[in-house]
Amino acid sequence: MNKLILIFFIVFNIFTFEVNARPSPEVINELTYTFLRNAPPKIKKILTQKILAGTITKTSYKERKYIRNNFHSFCNSITWITELDLNNCGIKSLPLNFGKLICLKELDISKNHLHTLPDSFKMLNALSTLFLDDNHFKLFPSSILSLTNLENLYLNENKIKTIPEEIKNLIKLKYFSIRKNKIEELPDAFSFLKNLTGLNLNYNPLQKLPKNIQELTALKDLHLSYNQITKLPENIAYLTNLEILNINDNKLTDLPLNIGALKKLRCLNLCKNNIEILPDSIFLLPELTTLDLDSNKIKYIPENIRNLTKIEYICLKDNIDIKFAPTSIKELSSIVLLRLIGTSIPEITNDGTLGRQALREFFGRKVHFDFKDCYNSIEMQSDEEIEFEEDDLSNTELSYDTGLHDEHMMEDDEHIYEYDEEAPSEEDFSNSPAPYITNLNDTHTGMYDDEDISDFELNGYQESESSEEEY
Repeated sequence: MNKLILIFFIVFNIFTFEVNARPSPEVINELTYTFLRNAPPKIKKILTQKILAGTITKTSYKERKYIRNNFHSFCNSITWITELDLNNCGIKSLPLNFGKLICLKELDISKNHLHTLPDSFKMLNALSTLFLDDNHFKLFPSSILSLTNLENLYLNENKIKTIPEEIKNLIKLKYFSIRKNKIEELPDAFSFLKNLTGLNLNYNPLQKLPKNIQELTALKDLHLSYNQITKLPENIAYLTNLEILNINDNKLTDLPLNIGALKKLRCLNLCKNNIEILPDSIFLLPELTTLDLDSNKIKYIPENIRNLTKIEYICLKDNIDIKFAPTSIKELSSIVLLRLIGTSIPEITNDGTLGRQALREFFGRKVHFDFKDCYNSIEMQSDEEIEFEEDDLSNTELSYDTGLHDEHMMEDDEHIYEYDEEAPSEEDFSNSPAPYITNLNDTHTGMYDDEDISDFELNGYQESESSEEEY
């Protein structure tokens, strides 16, 4: 009986601690005042409001710097914070008591100089979104693997070579982005991530997908661009919820014959591979709106292209062996942009197929055979047609729909950072060849916001300028 009472007492105290993790208003006021007593007046005023609200987000560099310089005291006293933005403020290591921030749900410590995380990090059981982008991790931080409530994990732009089997512990993970690392293969344990809807592995030396990739049945967005993949497995066709597949800039020579089983697929980016023949089933994708085959070795456009009844964008640029277009292409009533730059389609054909003249007469400015056609599109006034910015047309590659959804917070695929004048900033905006023309003009202030994907707007973004500060 005494043992039962003791167990009840322990459980009751644990529950009470979780419920009362936020101190009383009086205690909060006292701790806040103590922590900020040496802060400059403006910083004190702003941080007081944020600390009392429990969310320190959209912070200026000076705010982040004050917290960094008083890190140990912050972790000991301001334990009720649920959102914390400490990106880009020169943090080299987190204090050992960082795990005291047990109420944290969203944490952004990207663009710092972290190599490891303290053991106490595994105590952040409430954490659901974690940004560790652009640090100096060479090993996958093991303490993350204990965060079983984690839903969104970003480890972009580090130097991680392997993902441990213990990744299977993150059973609630919905979005995982680890682009621009050194990942060569994925563990079989990925099959345990049943709730994963988004996976971004762009810019890695990945050579193949795991043999049990079909287990990721919830997957909607799969980004595999700029890898070393030579073949897609047949079982990728079992990812029946997949909507976006980016696998440009790899080493594919063919596609699975059953790729047409991806009935929900909307965007398929296969540019810059070595594909010669398209399987017939690719033209049986009922929801496909975007097909990018730029810079492959495609030799002809088949008649059954007519089956892509929802297609809006087709890019066959720089497939030099394409010498004609079938008459069935005129049945694509939903087409908004057809890019045939760099093909060998003649001006006029005599064999019943369509040449450039016939295609121009039918599609008008929606079809492009050279960059003059692109520039002419600037004059288009119709709401259903695309507006181009001249600066963007100097680049032959259009930015791709990253497929990031609101619940991912993404992306990526690329975030644009806007800091005040003292914050160091060096974001690598690499070329992102892709079919959908997007608007990535949103800025990142505090916690990451998703790109505002606006169909058919060229991304004329500019990187925010800010000076580098020595630490």
